[in-house]
Amino acid sequence: EATVRSRDPAHLEALAFVGAWRGKQVGEGQKSLTLRLRFRRPDATLRREEVDAIMAELTGALHTALGAELRT
Repeated sequence: EATVRSRDPAHLEALAFVGAWRGKQVGEGQKSLTLRLRFRRPDATLRREEVDAIMAELTGALHTALGAELRT
């Protein structure tokens, strides 16, 4: 959460930790975290492209800071 907040992403309205998981599906010695991010722009509707760009920046920051990878 601190890494995301430190980037001060545009239009971020809320950030919440959802949960953490460990196990075979995640990988040995690893854990999976879920964060819920809510974006809102009070003066207009956010487009998918805007949020995708913000998420790409955040994913890169998390990878650099923590070695995090997006699970698909």
